[in-house]
Amino acid sequence: MVWNIGIYMRSNFKIYIYINEEVFYYENQELDFVLETLREEYEQEENKINLYYVLHFSYFVFNTDELVGKSKVSENLDKNDGKTGQNQKNMKTNLYDKDFISNFLTKNVNSINKKLYLNYFENTYINMYLLKKKISELKKISGKYGFKVSEIKADFISIYNFYKEENLEILHIGEEESLRFVIENSKITEIEKLDLKNEDVSDINNFDFGNMKVIITDKEDIKAVFEGAELYEEPDFKSEKRILSMENIRSIKSKDIFIILFLILGYFSLNRIIPLEREIEKNEKIKSETKKLEKEYLYEKNDKMPDYTEELVRLNEIDNSIRRKEYFSMIKFLIDNSEYGVSYTKINYEKGKWLIQGEVDDFNSFEKFEKNILKKYMKSELGYIKDSENAIVFEYTILE
Repeated sequence: MVWNIGIYMRSNFKIYIYINEEVFYYENQELDFVLETLREEYEQEENKINLYYVLHFSYFVFNTDELVGKSKVSENLDKNDGKTGQNQKNMKTNLYDKDFISNFLTKNVNSINKKLYLNYFENTYINMYLLKKKISELKKISGKYGFKVSEIKADFISIYNFYKEENLEILHIGEEESLRFVIENSKITEIEKLDLKNEDVSDINNFDFGNMKVIITDKEDIKAVFEGAELYEEPDFKSEKRILSMENIRSIKSKDIFIILFLILGYFSLNRIIPLEREIEKNEKIKSETKKLEKEYLYEKNDKMPDYTEELVRLNEIDNSIRRKEYFSMIKFLIDNSEYGVSYTKINYEKGKWLIQGEVDDFNSFEKFEKNILKKYMKSELGYIKDSENAIVFEYTILE
């Protein structure tokens, strides 16, 4: 009887299966075909069979140059001391940058975030992100053939756990890039990405890597990936994070949280400095006073036109402040509505018009999202809605 099956995806067309300590290789075959073949093999099983996935590190978003730790955070705070004004100015500029918005939403809305701890004692770790779309895709296609996803892990973390009792330097050669990391006293002390592809070293015997342990696609290397995955529980991208845990408390000082804090502080600072309702009231009052002065002036001196330069300048300042408020309001609206399972694939803002493209798992979630749009933004228009194989995709245009 098969209790658990391992699937290692080095790419969408290079898949390894691990069953009863045996490795099977599928090349140039998609996951759909592989699962269908497995289902035919074990169709006599009445209950759903568990699958655990090990994904190649290229499926994840992480930056080995941005290690997060207590010492790093302290250094950054010291460097920023006395430069708050300049940082706030740079932050306001970045908030309007399309790449900033896209990167922020990818990491904080469209992805699941887990931490790879390199040293628990020093609280040093790397933030890793996996798209919710990929997780949902694995769950759906597995369920389609009667399988249940139990875990989703990363291959290089599995390799580390397999060799963590040894002091050595490992070169993990990937399909598009490679990863080098050093293990000392069961801890990762160095880690970096390298511009080295699998096809660059097709004949591994012609290269001298010194004392490094080179991981490629040999049978023993693949078995090490599967066996290493069974030696640890976290980070597991299938598991849901608890709302409050010691790990969450420890992560409050991380760099990714700084971005969110700046955004929230910027939003509420503008809200306090320039309250929208008060500004609108001032706007109306100035307009009313301006019209009154205009009538009085024209009545007394027909041949002269009034000059309201100062009032117009003030009106422009108020209008600009309202537009800034609306910009932050839209970002907050998109983040709040991600709880309905909405993933945003494109967000564009130009000349007072927002173009929002995204996808949801089911139509009920889209209806909730659409209801909130129509309630908050009257000048909105649905561009299209399509039902694809894995999700429902849509496009909305919203005018301020």
